[in-house]
Amino acid sequence: MFTEKYKLEKFEDIIGQKDALYAILKWFDSWKPGDKALLLHGPTGVGKTSIIEALALEKSIDFIEMNASNYRSAKQIRETIGQSVAQQSLFKRGKIFMIDEIDSLSGSADRGGISEMIKLIRATGHPIVFTANKPFQSKLRNLRKYCKLVELRKLAISDIEKQLKKIVKKEKMKIERDALRELAKLAGGDLRAAMNDLESLSHKKKITADDIQLLGKREKAITVYEALSKIFKADTVLEARRVIGTVDKPPDELFWWIESNVMREYSKAEELAAAFDALSIADVFRQRIRNTHNWRFLAYMIDFMAGGVAVARRKKYFKHVHYQYPTLIATLGRTKRMRKEQHEHLLGLAKQLHCSTRKVRTEFLPYLKLF
Repeated sequence: MFTEKYKLEKFEDIIGQKDALYAILKWFDSWKPGDKALLLHGPTGVGKTSIIEALALEKSIDFIEMNASNYRSAKQIRETIGQSVAQQSLFKRGKIFMIDEIDSLSGSADRGGISEMIKLIRATGHPIVFTANKPFQSKLRNLRKYCKLVELRKLAISDIEKQLKKIVKKEKMKIERDALRELAKLAGGDLRAAMNDLESLSHKKKITADDIQLLGKREKAITVYEALSKIFKADTVLEARRVIGTVDKPPDELFWWIESNVMREYSKAEELAAAFDALSIADVFRQRIRNTHNWRFLAYMIDFMAGGVAVARRKKYFKHVHYQYPTLIATLGRTKRMRKEQHEHLLGLAKQLHCSTRKVRTEFLPYLKLF
């Protein structure tokens, strides 16, 4: 995806956030154990994660990202995030932890979660960064006392246009000047949305102003649950396709949300068969993107995973559906720390044994486990 392929990796390349960058650097350079955490807040697509990733690269420290929605209780936070924060890096490098969507913790279901986060801030030997879209909710009142708040603002149209120009040049795309400007305006300050829109049109020989008009006026960012409902109830491929650009989830992740919930929405066998057939074709394109890094396949992946699933429905359902978090993503979230640590150990062993991590895993690890 363009958002991954052209991710800003140098602190100096971050656009449109000069005051915020100064505040973040000042916080990091003066941080010591027991100091306040950093709470980055602002709308989607303005670079909250990219900034901290770039900071970690600049300072040569490990960047460890977690999502608060994957750890619902104080016990889970203590056993996963707490243990990871307490451990030293295998190669004695520093660490910076980023816990996304801290405002996704609910006041009742996640009882004790905020208190546990505060304990981590006070006890950790590593800086912690939280991100939130809505930081001033009452449930975050106590957490805010232990955080330095830094706001990231919507990006200017000119800043987004400059970034899109760089991508167009590198991808050797053809686009009318007015069309590029309109694409930047359509994003509403969200660079990620602009990059996704550009990518959705990248299969065209030349992008015109008419193509931008077809994208329609951008809707405000919606939750993944609202997106699922709109996709499953869409009447056309284009209607379902447009939903992808309005939700703060990458298409690769949204694929698993759709796959996990289509059986909850559709009830007829022929509808399910057609929907899963479309998803299987989308999965083929998804895998081709992973194997070849040919991002032009993304447009076809989205067509099938959103539009194909939508038109598989014979009639519109008006029942209320309780959508579920994808099991695969939840499992990967819970095991992210463990898998990262395992990879660090494999790297260490590979260095000692003068071979690849793949060879360590397949040829050496089974015997080392026996020992």
